Amino acid sequence: MHLNEWLADNNMTMTAFAARVGVSRPAVSYWLRGKTRPAAAVAARIRQVTDGEVTADDLQAAWEAAQ
Repeated sequence: MHLNEWLADNNMTMTAFAARVGVSRPAVSYWLRGKTRPAAAVAARIRQVTDGEVTADDLQAAWEAAQ
């Protein structure tokens, strides 16, 4: 699942998600726009926060699609 879909499905803002993952809101915005990818440790926290619904492979695929 793409992160933007998960955020919408869970009615979560980028700010709230960033706080749960432990990153800045701009970092989440960059991921959603395909500007950057999260580091491996952050991708693991994203997977944990989303209960496995957003994986590192999902994040990679979203980044590649934005290129």
